[in-house]
Amino acid sequence: MCRDLKDFDTPPYHYSRSLNCIGYQSMDNICYEMVYGYRTAFAYLNEASKRSLRDMEAALRRALQLRVPCGQFSYADIDPACILGVSGTIEALGDYEWRVMNRYGIEHYSQMPSVYGHNKLSFLDQAGGRRPITVVSSKEDWFVAITEEANQAIRVDRAVIVFFEEGKDLEEYKASPYYRKVANRSELRESQSHQEKEYAIKKAATAGQATFTTAPFGRGTDFFCSDPKVLAAGGVLVVQTFFSLDKSEEVQIQGRTARQGKEGTYSLVLLQEALTTQLGVTQAALKDKRPAELYAYLDEARQRCRAAACKKVEDSLHGARERDALTHRYFDALLSNDRRASIKAFAALYADIGPKAKSERRQSRMICLSDATMSMTWLWKSTKKHIQEMLLRIKEIGGSNLELQWMAYRDYSCGNRLLERSGWTTDPAVLQGFVDSIQLLSGADFEEAVEHALAAVRAEHAVQPVTRVLLIGDAAPHSESKGAYLHLHRVHLATDYKLEADWLAEAGIPVYTFYLREHARQSLCHIARTTGGAAQELANPQDLLDVVCENALDDIGGAELVAEYKAR
Repeated sequence: MCRDLKDFDTPPYHYSRSLNCIGYQSMDNICYEMVYGYRTAFAYLNEASKRSLRDMEAALRRALQLRVPCGQFSYADIDPACILGVSGTIEALGDYEWRVMNRYGIEHYSQMPSVYGHNKLSFLDQAGGRRPITVVSSKEDWFVAITEEANQAIRVDRAVIVFFEEGKDLEEYKASPYYRKVANRSELRESQSHQEKEYAIKKAATAGQATFTTAPFGRGTDFFCSDPKVLAAGGVLVVQTFFSLDKSEEVQIQGRTARQGKEGTYSLVLLQEALTTQLGVTQAALKDKRPAELYAYLDEARQRCRAAACKKVEDSLHGARERDALTHRYFDALLSNDRRASIKAFAALYADIGPKAKSERRQSRMICLSDATMSMTWLWKSTKKHIQEMLLRIKEIGGSNLELQWMAYRDYSCGNRLLERSGWTTDPAVLQGFVDSIQLLSGADFEEAVEHALAAVRAEHAVQPVTRVLLIGDAAPHSESKGAYLHLHRVHLATDYKLEADWLAEAGIPVYTFYLREHARQSLCHIARTTGGAAQELANPQDLLDVVCENALDDIGGAELVAEYKAR
């Protein structure tokens, strides 16, 4: 219950005054029958505190109930007599999806040609010198590019439908001055009424119309075009402002134009920061690539991320099957009126799915960022001395729930030694070898490239989630903003520590900072405060052992494991 209070607005909820209900987004609608445990109850209390509920007594009577979990079934283990499916994106399936289907005995499929003949969608082969893929480096440039795409289509009597990944991205664009520069603009949102959605969908494919919407409407929404002006000008233009991590989602969004044998165009307008975060691709890697090469490069990066996500699904499947078996055992005992067996089975089930079990363990993927300049000699000596003992202590209490990566950062004058990393490991010998290999160098000034180290965390998170960061240093990050020129180092800052802290906060990655000198306190406290971590002084090298162990155990199992560690 307490954990749900902390995250009661995740996922975001929507309150309908007419229904006096709280609902959650489900595809392109708001579902008012969904409940997220006690989070929904706290959401109602939050609305009650703002006096937003139309009928407070009725809403709270319905919402404020104790919830005792009595079972969890695994959909993956339902054994139907027959499996039959129809899909418009069968060719977009990857190797993992095919392996899953084969697991269920689906080994054949039939592909039916469209009754409308060859698809006339234009993407990488667009005529007239149009750029099918635009990648920009700043959010303002992103908004400008989206606006230009929309206005170019409107000026020639085409219709344009712009898809954002999430509602918050659309809201941010709406708040910018560029949104108002688009004529005949309208929105299509999950929170709209059925009549409002129908009106926006029917109007979307008419001449001179710009419709701004979100990804859920890219699946199955029929933006049918019968306007002769739009068809004569080249059909509906679909602009996708993000790169789909799921190829089938991209195919579905492309399918909102060139429908029923008619012409249509699809373009991508992408933000470099998002590509780096999600796919781990850099601006330099994308430079000077032709559209087909650029798309192929992004697609390869997507496949790598998809493989990591599929591995996570498989890992979670094992636990789901165990809970499914426990649930069946409990239900079987109930159906047979075996009271003693029912009590025993429920106790075993609740121990696995109850709130206590949920709070005991989670997989921690923690990164330690350590300043590796000459002034940090004593800390690296302590690290070399204690690194193996750290991991052994953590494993003794927290089990095999920790993956750790150590990063050594310096300053821009260190060239290709700016950042070194150990890679993810649970092996004490691997980390010992890494820290033993670290050579401490001069940083040349009073600040170090902390911002670069935080950006490296962001890139790691794009490949596979990071749960916590420890930042240990005696120097502040560079105070200049992104793009500033550092004369001493002869480099332009690719980012700055405030931007990186904001991003880590948005991604839910807390940074716990440990400063060794007063000079670093203010900026490291800002990083910790912004990301939801904590900051403290690290005065004694012997404290490093406890700092790492306690943070790792807190990330794995919370205060209980930390208390157990301190008791030992």
